[in-house]
Amino acid sequence: MKKMVFTVLAILVGFLLYFLLVGTNNVPSENVINQDLASELQIFSPAEQAAVNYLSQELNLTNEQKDTIELINSAQQTWPNGCLGLASPDEFCTNALVEGFEIELEYNDQKYTVRTDEDGSIVRAE
Repeated sequence: MKKMVFTVLAILVGFLLYFLLVGTNNVPSENVINQDLASELQIFSPAEQAAVNYLSQELNLTNEQKDTIELINSAQQTWPNGCLGLASPDEFCTNALVEGFEIELEYNDQKYTVRTDEDGSIVRAE
C-alpha cells in the first residue's frame, strides 16, 4: 500500500515539475490554431464577410466569382465618425468614434479597400 501511494505521489510530482519547468509557452493557443484554420479555409469574420458581400454587390459578381475574392489584410481601426471617415460633403454622420476594420480585398488582380464597423453593419469603400 505504501509503495502504491509513493508511486502515485511520484507521478504527480513529476507532472508538476514538468509543467513548472517546461510551461505551456510552446503550446499554441486555441485562438492561434483557429486563426490559422480560418486563413486556410478562408473563413471570414462578420466584418470581413460584410466587406466581401459589399464588393461582390458593387461589382455585380456571381456567386462563383464572389468565391474568388481574396482577403489580403484585415486591421482593426477606430474611425472618426459613423461614416467611417468617408462622408460625402452633404452627408450627416454621427461624431462618435466607431470601432471597426480596414479590410483589403483582391479580385481579378485588382485590390480594394473596404471599411466596416465592428460587426460589419456599416460598410464603405475607399
